[in-house]
Amino acid sequence: RGKWDLPRVLGSVEPGLPGTTEPASGVAIRVTDTEQSYQPVKFRTEDRPRVFPDVVSVPVMPGPEWRLAGYTLRRYLLETPFTVGQRSDRQGIRLAGGTPPEAGLPELLSSPVLPGTVQWTGSGPILLGPDAQTIGGYPRLLQAAPLPDEVFQLRPGGGISFEWLTGGRGY
Repeated sequence: RGKWDLPRVLGSVEPGLPGTTEPASGVAIRVTDTEQSYQPVKFRTEDRPRVFPDVVSVPVMPGPEWRLAGYTLRRYLLETPFTVGQRSDRQGIRLAGGTPPEAGLPELLSSPVLPGTVQWTGSGPILLGPDAQTIGGYPRLLQAAPLPDEVFQLRPGGGISFEWLTGGRGY
């Protein structure tokens, strides 16, 4: 009913919807100092930071357009040790590895995509991340199942390989 009771989080409060700087007309905001949700963390000497690997194996199964990929493209995707490209982020990891084969895939209508979808673009494969779009127009050749969290902790130059889950070699 236009009144918001907001606790402080890490010493600050969001005054309205994300991206706004002032509350809307007719809205009252009261900040309560009694509900501090920030608790300082003390590390013990036996606590060690998590160490992420330099190479992550991503379990995959066929994507919706896998059947459109030829033998050479399938083999390239499943046998190439890829590296994380410089232009990668949480939307997607651009994969670099060897010389991509000529795919010869048809143009497609935009279709739903999920985190973990491997799309084939004109510049090679992209592994979609947690902040990726929901619709894409590139062929969806592989789907990670499940998508390991560690893959998005890799730095540019880190290694990614795909592990076929459905039995056989996949091509």
